[in-house]
Amino acid sequence: MIKIRAYDIVWDTDGKKIDLPVVVELEVEEEDLDEDYTCVADKLSDIYGWCVSELKWDELNERN
Repeated sequence: MIKIRAYDIVWDTDGKKIDLPVVVELEVEEEDLDEDYTCVADKLSDIYGWCVSELKWDELNERN
């Protein structure tokens, strides 16, 4: 597992004002990581029920 900090998250809420986080820490499977970290946006969408249109990220731990 890789711990990721997603930040500057921009949610696609169809213009609705919804209280969603702009910073989230989560874990993803290392084998799920891809070049553009689409899996991070997908996981956030699964958790919160809204699509992510953009985000930035940092890995919080070293890969083994």
